[in-house]
Amino acid sequence: MHVLEGLVEPQDRSVLTIGNFDGVHRGHQHLIARAQDEAAQGGLGMRVVTFEPHPAVVLGRPADRFLLTPGALKWELLARLGVDAVSVLPFTPAFAQMDALGFLNEILRDRLKAAHVVVGFNFTFGRGGLGNGAMLRAWGQDQHIPVTIVDPYADSFGGTSVSSSRIRTLIREGAMEEAAELLGHPYLVESAVSSGDQRGRDLGAPTLNLTVPSDQVMGPYGVYAGRVWVRGTRFGAVANWGVRPTFGGTEPSLEVHALEPLGFDHYGDVVRFEMGRYLRPEQRFESPEALSAQIRKDVEQAAGWLETSR
Repeated sequence: MHVLEGLVEPQDRSVLTIGNFDGVHRGHQHLIARAQDEAAQGGLGMRVVTFEPHPAVVLGRPADRFLLTPGALKWELLARLGVDAVSVLPFTPAFAQMDALGFLNEILRDRLKAAHVVVGFNFTFGRGGLGNGAMLRAWGQDQHIPVTIVDPYADSFGGTSVSSSRIRTLIREGAMEEAAELLGHPYLVESAVSSGDQRGRDLGAPTLNLTVPSDQVMGPYGVYAGRVWVRGTRFGAVANWGVRPTFGGTEPSLEVHALEPLGFDHYGDVVRFEMGRYLRPEQRFESPEALSAQIRKDVEQAAGWLETSR
């Protein structure tokens, strides 16, 4: 997949689908599939147009613990869907002041060479978000550029539209399985493994110590069952997300214990943890021995969840 930073002009006209795509959830997948269908029918290429940083952050939303897919995670999930090209537009305060018609004419028509535009039902654009679907349709008719506005994608169990904001709320509540259902994939955290204080080994549960990006949404501090990818192999795992209060910690980290021996040195490896189920809150124990006993219970509970969630 080609990721083009900035307003790099493509060689050919293509079907454009536009949005933030944070999480690349089922609603996004539905939108992208529609754009791919339109491209196939017209014998055209398809391009995803997105923005970095997230517009909500530039417009005043606190940047910490907001994104579902920071960094390269979004690009990988888009590539899994068969997306061939992504244009990443820098969303700056100056860009935010561009009027809606300027965005349509200067960006979509002139720079990105839109042959067809496919957007979601709630897509807005231009200064103050004043551009909407009705304006986009009228512009498309005037420019002879087809516009497709896709209806909301409803989930199968709640019957309401899937959105990144709804998924963020579920994750902050620790409802990881419900979030995964709306995402269409497990919630992912990726980081290089850093050296820790080796307490996990002393407790009989050596861990991979991950630094969660400061802008990524996370659930409550506590213990999670899940799966960890190390050097292309997936292992069942249990993880603690928090500050390790038993040992007086203050900085949050994600400590992942694989339920099978890894058998090699892993420092510096980039690994990925799939957060499967929130098992319990983080707590302070009176002694390392009490913590070790609880870890054994956590491992057993995680193994049980892994057995039923295959």
